[in-house]
Amino acid sequence: SGSTAQEMQDILSKNDLSEMHLVIGPENESQLPVLLQYCQEHALRLALPFHTKADIESENAPLYLPFPTSQQPLQDVIQRMCNTENKRNYIILDSGKADVKGTYAVDAFREIIEREGDDSKIMPLNSTTSMGEYFNAETENIIIPDNTDIRTFNIFSAKMSSYLQMHPECQITLFGFSEWMSYTSNILQSLFSMNTYIPTQSYYNPLDAETAAFEKRFTKNFRTTMRPYLPRYAIMGFDMGYYFLQGLAENGDFFEEYQGRLSYESRQTPLTFIREKDKNTYVNQAVMTIHYTKENSIEIIR
Repeated sequence: SGSTAQEMQDILSKNDLSEMHLVIGPENESQLPVLLQYCQEHALRLALPFHTKADIESENAPLYLPFPTSQQPLQDVIQRMCNTENKRNYIILDSGKADVKGTYAVDAFREIIEREGDDSKIMPLNSTTSMGEYFNAETENIIIPDNTDIRTFNIFSAKMSSYLQMHPECQITLFGFSEWMSYTSNILQSLFSMNTYIPTQSYYNPLDAETAAFEKRFTKNFRTTMRPYLPRYAIMGFDMGYYFLQGLAENGDFFEEYQGRLSYESRQTPLTFIREKDKNTYVNQAVMTIHYTKENSIEIIR
């Protein structure tokens, strides 16, 4: 579809898409205004896998955002993690370089900690104090980093590795971030050892039999391998295509009425679109939690 607004305009002028049920794209954000105007003029559904902000208005064209910047799914996972009667000790890992997502997670945990009256401490990443000063030997210790940087994880995991070798009885649970999953092959054992929970809207598992079969078919059909990005765009496209094609085939013009109730077992990206209040925008609220257990297994919690 090119990369400029003019190229998008040329494509739309040469092809009659007015009878389409769904348009997906564009990849280049500069083309969005042209495509959005066309979809509004012809009341076409528009799915935007490369646009993350619910900041555009559309009256006639239902808009679908698979990857919103909203942190609500993260909030839901945090609430479930804290939903226990057991006493816990919460440790905020202060990197000195807090980012937006990390700050959101810390604030969400702090709100629950204050409400429940649980214990909490702040551990500076560069602290020279014994790590044992921060942990409670009699309860589970929940660690929440204040940023998503893999370098913060690497520094902390090295310290924790040494500590756990001397104190294997210490109960540790690490709250993690999907940004780390690009490095899973290098940090997997550390994720296991710290009993890590990572909320994510996409999960690519190359060891899964169905995923491996999908990759094999992709390579055979397209004579190339999938690009090594996360999420895998090819699998994301399959998930989106199957979701919309199945939903439109079964529900036709009533497709929008069934959002949040359509069932499809995704390969990588689960989809549950919920309509934004007073908008014609549907935002994906589906989220998984990937649990790297101390038994060296991976659990997918939906």
